[in-house]
Amino acid sequence: CGIDNLAVFFQQASKHMYLAPFVDLVPGAGDRLKKENQVMYKSFKQWWVETGRRPMPEPPVEYKGHGRYEWQAMKVSMKPSRVPVGWLDFIEAAIALRLEEYEAARSCLRMALRKNPVLQNVANEFLPEIVDVISGGVVVASPPVIDESKKYIVCYNPHVGLGNLAVVMVSAHMLAKLTGRTLLLHWNVNTVSRHAFKLKELPGVRLLLDYSDKSEVVFSGPVKHLYLFHMMNSEKLGEVLETLGCSDLQQSLSSHPVVTVTSNLFFAPLLQVNPHVPEGAIPGFPEMLHEMFAPGQQPVKRALEFLRETGWGKLDWWGTNIPVIAIHVRAREDAEDNDDWPTASSPNRIMLDKLRHCLEHAIARELKVKTFDIFVASTTESARSAVVETLDELPGLRNVLTMKNLDRNRKADAGAVDAMAEALLISRADVFLRLVIGTSGFSTFAYLSNALHLQSDWVNDLPWLKRKGFAPNYLVTEDCGPNRCYLAPPDVRMANIGWHGKQYTRRSCGDPVEKVERKGDSVLGCRGLRPVISKSGPIGDEL
Repeated sequence: CGIDNLAVFFQQASKHMYLAPFVDLVPGAGDRLKKENQVMYKSFKQWWVETGRRPMPEPPVEYKGHGRYEWQAMKVSMKPSRVPVGWLDFIEAAIALRLEEYEAARSCLRMALRKNPVLQNVANEFLPEIVDVISGGVVVASPPVIDESKKYIVCYNPHVGLGNLAVVMVSAHMLAKLTGRTLLLHWNVNTVSRHAFKLKELPGVRLLLDYSDKSEVVFSGPVKHLYLFHMMNSEKLGEVLETLGCSDLQQSLSSHPVVTVTSNLFFAPLLQVNPHVPEGAIPGFPEMLHEMFAPGQQPVKRALEFLRETGWGKLDWWGTNIPVIAIHVRAREDAEDNDDWPTASSPNRIMLDKLRHCLEHAIARELKVKTFDIFVASTTESARSAVVETLDELPGLRNVLTMKNLDRNRKADAGAVDAMAEALLISRADVFLRLVIGTSGFSTFAYLSNALHLQSDWVNDLPWLKRKGFAPNYLVTEDCGPNRCYLAPPDVRMANIGWHGKQYTRRSCGDPVEKVERKGDSVLGCRGLRPVISKSGPIGDEL
């Protein structure tokens, strides 16, 4: 099926860190991959080596030679005569539920029950979490057919974080506007994110569920699928680049009344460099986000309670607003999809010293007062605790602010709410400093937090927290040379897909990926960072 698809399957099971040792079970298999796939394999292998060469979990997959693998966990089978109609769909539902892919589980269960209503009894016993949602005979009925007099862009949200989700949805909205189509948003497997975002009332934008009280509809005409991920088949990637970055969009999609989009990439920049798209038709990410979404009611409530409880940014005795510095740490979460693979769950002593040193320089450069508060957020509790400890006795520090009772499981409703609440709080900071462990600092969550500065309606009762522009962004990383402390661009960029190779990114109108980078608002990786220079030289050298 290709190493790219294999990587996706491993990721879906939260086992993508074991891709390299799996390939290496067959001697020389990595060397026999296609040239473009060797790049992906080597990046996985380097990550695996750097993170301690963890062995595959028990029971491990074994290679028996002659193309035969064996895995004890899969040694379960039934005779064909014992397999009821719809059983494979039922198994798909059970697996999806185990992965907490609730929408996929419900869809597969519906399919199983249409084929064989008798399976309802089994579902009651084994899948009680989802069977109640689709009970009452609704599952047996056929879903509604969509209005074929219109044309649609359907955005199916994959299981990604809030930042990835936001950049994809606004990109799909731009595609719908450029092609004169109705955008249908489907939370799909990412249903928890509906708590983070509130879709504004816009002409030509609807939630797919508005068409039905069920979670599916039927498209009877021809459907074109645009699948765009940074890890995918290179030839397929090239085809999508041709469509989005080069073609006359209305004409190239005209024979398909329905076009579906599934992606984890901010692809609006590809539309922006398309020669058929008028100059200025694609606004910036903060403007696109503000047009389409407001933050959800639950995260707004959570954030407002925190702001009032902590007195965030309020006046001191002398009538001066106390500035707040937000620190966000991106560390490794074994259960999550870490696209750029942080290498540890908590920073080491050297990185923490770099953080403090960079923070002191940011304070000296950006703040005009001597006292301040610091808000600390992190993808792991161990990283947050380490940073809080490092801030001890920092001159001028009044309070260290952290959200209590935080749910970091982004597959849970509370996790989505808390993640958006943290993004809203970061958007009210006067300085934003990020620490990333083992990568160059790409984070769509950080870009989302920056973009939310434009949305101030939720703090109307706290007017001193309204913002006119981006807060200064600082970044601490060990992946971009010895300097370690950098000024980072606050605006979102498209993730790097140039590694697939020019033979795939060069299309009929040139190289859209190269055009995006040349435009200047999407400089990739370390090249987009500016070292912070002190009197003694770049910060980090002295440490």
